Amino acid sequence: MLQGAEFSQNHIKNCNFSNANLSKVKFISGTFINIEVIKTDWNQTSFIKMYFENIVFEGNINNCSFDNCRFKKVTFQNAVLTNTFYKGRKIKGVKFIDCKADKMTYEFLKNAKADLKEVILLS
Repeated sequence: MLQGAEFSQNHIKNCNFSNANLSKVKFISGTFINIEVIKTDWNQTSFIKMYFENIVFEGNINNCSFDNCRFKKVTFQNAVLTNTFYKGRKIKGVKFIDCKADKMTYEFLKNAKADLKEVILLS
């Protein structure tokens, strides 16, 4: 069980975290490359100064934060984003496919210059 764990200055590559509960996990100053995260539970997960590459986030992403993170070939697909913030860097290259977001998260994404064509605002 990884719930509540902290990963600092780790380079996590070619792993499968599908169906994992990564609630309350902190990832600080590391990399997250070629990670499979299908049906992963993201709740109160923090990403601080992380580099993401070749990842598709699906499912519910709730009360999470992406603080000064960098993204390359990252997609949020069929994701519901609530109370999640993006701070510090523009995320123009991140793809959003069939996603939903609450008003606050939508505004954070808009401020970060995300392409919001496929993000529906939750009412």
